[in-house]
Amino acid sequence: MANVILYFLGAQQDYDFYFKQVTAVMARSLGIYINRVVFPTAPGINSFGIIAGAGAVVSTIFLISQKKMFLRLSGFFGLLSSIFVMILTDSRGALVYGLIVVLLSLFPYQAITRYLRWSGTVSPLFPFAVMTVLGIIPTSISNTFSRPTANPLSNSIISGRLFIWDVVLDYFRTFNLSHFTGLGYRGQAAVDISSRYSSLFKFAYAPEFAGAHNQIFQTLIETGYSGILLVLIAITITLYRLSREEHDIAGKTMFFVLIYFIFAGITESVLTLESFESTLIFLMIWLSVSVKPQENLIERTEICDIVPISN
Repeated sequence: MANVILYFLGAQQDYDFYFKQVTAVMARSLGIYINRVVFPTAPGINSFGIIAGAGAVVSTIFLISQKKMFLRLSGFFGLLSSIFVMILTDSRGALVYGLIVVLLSLFPYQAITRYLRWSGTVSPLFPFAVMTVLGIIPTSISNTFSRPTANPLSNSIISGRLFIWDVVLDYFRTFNLSHFTGLGYRGQAAVDISSRYSSLFKFAYAPEFAGAHNQIFQTLIETGYSGILLVLIAITITLYRLSREEHDIAGKTMFFVLIYFIFAGITESVLTLESFESTLIFLMIWLSVSVKPQENLIERTEICDIVPISN
């Protein structure tokens, strides 16, 4: 919300990542013809749109769960500001994923978390599922909300994601040691992966560093097979523990925020070194879950203190 206030006060960044040349598709569909906006303190357009989507999820759960009027109003205005940011940054994926997660949060918590807590485990299948579906449906439908790419020779479906993913997969087809250890931060530039699709981002500030636009693929680039395994284990354990927090609003909110990041990771490099904001949020969630004592363990300890254990 602070960025929205600063935006209305006229604050601007020293430079624009996209040099004000990329049209905001969602705003255009509403009859507002503007280019994508870089908010005053935002590290980037896509990354800030993703955070706005997370804010929308939190605000909606807050709006629904809280009983005090002041807190519900806070959720309402938080939701409005999040939607405003997503429209001006043209974060269509964030809006769609946020809406899906909000709808899922309306189901009985224990019933829906029974399935959603395994989302992290199966997330490596998501990009391949998207590629399969987009290969079936007519291109005219899939391109309805696609932003035209800067390279007219490339595939513009979901703004060039399929083209980017194909380049990344091509790198991993012939195994070498770096596939296991990873290439580190912005490793896609070190081995010229991103140079093959940088033409899609000619309006960007540094197109040669453009990420894989998928959480699994970007994590593979940065940390390799060993790193992605650890990340998926951490996500799965965190979701499993949060799924048991039925009566804890904070736990419930963190669960759905993490689910949102997993979904958003289908088309953005969230929960990676490339997207430090979402990664920082996940680390805070993981830490809060890790240090929180488990209720069943406390109960067992109390029982053992009271009831003597016979040999």
